[in-house]
Amino acid sequence: MWDEEANEAFQALKTYLAHLPKIVGPLSGETLLLYLAVSEQIISAILVVERANEQIPIYYVIHALAGAEINYPLI
Repeated sequence: MWDEEANEAFQALKTYLAHLPKIVGPLSGETLLLYLAVSEQIISAILVVERANEQIPIYYVIHALAGAEINYPLI
C-alpha cells in the first residue's frame, strides 16, 4: 500500500537520481584523467575530465573476467 512513508522514500530517490554525475563529452584541449581498477575477477576503467573542481565522467567500462581470462596477470 502506498502511504506517506513510501512517497517520501520515492521523492528522496528521485532527488538522489537527479544529482548523479552526468556523462559529458570532452572539449578540445582538456586534460583527461584515466582511472583503472583491477582485481582477480574484474577490470574497470573510467575516463574523466575536471571542470570547476569537479571530476565528471566521460566514459566508463567494466569487464568481468571468465574462463582463461582469470589466469591473466594483474599487470
